[in-house]
This record gives sequence, structure tokens and C-alpha cells, in this order.
Amino acid sequence: MDSFLPQYTDPLFSIIIIIFTALVISVVTYGWSVYMQQRQKSKLMEFMERFDSAECILDDGDIPYDKGMSKPLLLL
Repeated sequence: MDSFLPQYTDPLFSIIIIIFTALVISVVTYGWSVYMQQRQKSKLMEFMERFDSAECILDDGDIPYDKGMSKPLLLL
């Protein structure tokens, strides 16, 4: 390890390395979370597009409200 990083006795250098490492980790974590949110959103939109078709005859406005919700469930 001595040949990879020379020995520095200055404590300020160690603090700068720790802060830099924390910043790099936080930026990478933030970027990864943004990427995963976009990926999940695109998967959800693809899933929702499967149900948007002209095959569905029943409109949302045609479904009557029922207290027990048995009639709307039977229609679906």
C-alpha cells in the first residue's frame, strides 16, 4: 500500500480524502436512485399501456356507484 499512496503525515490531507470520498459516494448514490426511479416509472408506464386498448367496451362513466361495490365488480 505504501507504493500506491505515499505516506502523508498531514491530518488535513486525510480529512480532504474523507470528504472527497463521502462526496463521491453521495453523488453516485443520488445518480443511481434517479436512474432506478426513471426505470421503475418506465416499467410502470409500459404496464399501464397494456390496459389502454380499444377492446374495453365499458367506460369509467358507465360504472354505477354501489355501497357494497358488488354491481361494479360484476360489470368488470
